[in-house]
Amino acid sequence: MVELPTSDGRPDPILSTAAAYDAIAPRYAATWFEDPTLEPTLDEFLRILPEPAAVLDAGCGPGRDVKAMIARGIEAAGIDISEGMLQEARSRVPNAVFRRMNLDDLLYPPSTFAGIWVCASLQHLPVDAAQRALAEFARILMPSGALFVTVELGEGEQTDEFGRYRKLYSPAEIHSMVTSAGFSVLDERTVFRDKSTLPKPRPKTWLEVMARKNSLRGDTCWDDSTCSCFLCPEDRFALNREIGQLSSTSIIWGDDHLYLAPDI
Repeated sequence: MVELPTSDGRPDPILSTAAAYDAIAPRYAATWFEDPTLEPTLDEFLRILPEPAAVLDAGCGPGRDVKAMIARGIEAAGIDISEGMLQEARSRVPNAVFRRMNLDDLLYPPSTFAGIWVCASLQHLPVDAAQRALAEFARILMPSGALFVTVELGEGEQTDEFGRYRKLYSPAEIHSMVTSAGFSVLDERTVFRDKSTLPKPRPKTWLEVMARKNSLRGDTCWDDSTCSCFLCPEDRFALNREIGQLSSTSIIWGDDHLYLAPDI
C-alpha cells in the first residue's frame, strides 16, 4: 500500500491513490482493458450528446473507453492523474490523446467538450475536490453537454489494500452534488458487479448517473451575426471537424481566457 504524506503528515488521498494506480497499472489494464461490460451504457451516453463533437474521459485509466469511443466514430481524449495508467493508455491506444491532469483543475477553456465520461474516478476524490471537479465539468461542457458519472454505493470513506482512497455515496448524496453543479439528472440506476482488481474480489454496487448541463442564455449565441468567432473554441473546432481534423482534443492548454492548440 502506498501512502504519500501531506504537509501536516497525514496521507494525501489523491496523491496516494495516484501512486497506487502507478504501482498496479499493468495488472489493472490486463484486468479491465478488454472488458465490455460498460459498452451498452457507453452507447446510451453517446446517444444523448448534444452534437457529434468531442468527449473527455475524465479518469481514463488504461484507455479502454477512449478506444471504444473512437471505434464508434467519436473524437475522444483521456485524462488521468496516474502516469502509470497513462503509459498503459498511450501504448494500447496510440491514435488517441492522453494527458496527465487533475479532475478538479481541468486545463481546458469553457464549452470544449460535448460530453464528459467519468467512470469510477470521481470517488477517488474527497468531497470538496469532487465538488470542484463537477463544477469544472460544467464549465468545460458545451451548452446541454452530457455527463456520465459512476461511483460506488455506500457510506463514509475507505482505503483499499492497494492504498486507493474511495468516498462512497448514497443516491441522494451524488444526486445533490450533480444538480448543485448545474446539471439536470436524466437517469439514475444501481448496478451490481462482482469483478474486481483486488486480490480477493469484493462485490460492489455502483450508482450510475446520466445528466445534462443546464444551459443559460449566456452559454450560447442567440445571434449568429454577432456571435461568430473563428478563433473561439466552439466555432474553431466545429470547422476542424468539418474538414476532418482534431477538434478540442488538440488543445494543449487552456483556461477561461485563453487556449493553445497547434495549427498543424
